[in-house]
Amino acid sequence: MGLNTRGIRRLADQLVANKKLYEQHTFGAKTECGTTCCLAGFCYLETIGSRKFNALVKSEELNGDDCLKAGKKQLGIKASSSPVIFQGLGAWPVDLAEEYRQNGPRGRVIVALKALQRLRGNGNIDPNKKAVHTRLPQLKALLAKAER
Repeated sequence: MGLNTRGIRRLADQLVANKKLYEQHTFGAKTECGTTCCLAGFCYLETIGSRKFNALVKSEELNGDDCLKAGKKQLGIKASSSPVIFQGLGAWPVDLAEEYRQNGPRGRVIVALKALQRLRGNGNIDPNKKAVHTRLPQLKALLAKAER
């Protein structure tokens, strides 16, 4: 069984709709810039709902393992350990990590969508810049807006 394309696209929709909440370095903690969650956090947020998620963030009781479980389930990742897609930028391919650091919220979401397109079934991100394992219309739309 491969990746869950619907789950990947749902996550992509959430990222596009909530650009300012995304930060790959945090599992659900309010940061100075207002971000609250990484890719796994977005999956957990969808699982438990925003009211409960926000309450866990405020009380600092959000469990990273719960986020990872929700993320692996939503994306259909078959891996026993923490998949690369949910790790910090140091584990991501260099091209994505560099691009992520150079951009604001919108740019970070574009990089996350590129990573999701390159996602493999074991949770690793294909190092090939041109690899596309799951086409995401959300990325195409964001890139088209940038060219206007």
